[in-house]
Amino acid sequence: EDKVNPLELQRLLAQADGRPEERMVNYALLRCMKQARYAAENVGHFGLASACYCHFTSPIRRYPDLVVHRILKAVLLAGFDSAQPPVGSTDHVERSLSGAEGKRISKQLAIATERLAEVAEHTSKRERVAMEAERDVVEMKKLQYMQQHLGEEFNGYIAGVTGFGFFVELDELFVEGLVHISTLADDLYNFVEKQHSLIGQRSRRVFRIGDQARVKVASVSPATRRIEFVLAEHTPSILTPGTAPQTAGKEEYPRIPLRGKRLTGIQPRSDKDSTGRGPGVKPGGSGGKGKTGGRKRR
Repeated sequence: EDKVNPLELQRLLAQADGRPEERMVNYALLRCMKQARYAAENVGHFGLASACYCHFTSPIRRYPDLVVHRILKAVLLAGFDSAQPPVGSTDHVERSLSGAEGKRISKQLAIATERLAEVAEHTSKRERVAMEAERDVVEMKKLQYMQQHLGEEFNGYIAGVTGFGFFVELDELFVEGLVHISTLADDLYNFVEKQHSLIGQRSRRVFRIGDQARVKVASVSPATRRIEFVLAEHTPSILTPGTAPQTAGKEEYPRIPLRGKRLTGIQPRSDKDSTGRGPGVKPGGSGGKGKTGGRKRR
């Protein structure tokens, strides 16, 4: 199995810098990476291609940063000697500072090495809980905000494509909503999974990830956490000869039944929400449930 070199990812990001595809490349790479976790050992930072990594800038709100500050303070007070016990351990501080002073600092500042792994695991879990809570609050605020802008138009880009439509994220608001396939009245569209696209049967028009779109806010439902858009102005891509999927007969545009599943370039490796839907919409609703393979009926 080929291993991905983080330096290659950095070069890819550099190539996309300033290009129209930059946002989608960043989004896809972020989605395909495993979620970061705290560790007692130095495992570096894959995304940054760094062999050493540690953050410590927010000890007043992030407990792992406070742990790092305590260890740093213990090192500064007790000094460092490779022959002594591990830096930051209670033994290290007590041996470096004799008597009651050493025991006091040991008790107040040092984290025993046998507990670091436990602390890392616990704080990693709590961080995920905090992120979920924050995401829910932000989502509700976005829904409340968009309720005040029903019927208004916004610019955005296609962030995900499914058999029942595509999701558009607004450029400046970072709000996402669904353009349902039933609102595309100019043609019958089929979902082509390999191309992450909806393709018109007659017009050969294409709606694909990364395309720009101007949409109008059609409906907002805080109860179901859904936002629906309709296209206001959009000039979809046109397939040139030879670019369509090279399959024969009726299988040229496969009709793939999807119930709540959506495609966003690269699927996340996570036990959590496999769709990774952003704030403002829940996939599989508002017509998505029970739709077949991306074909709409007129």
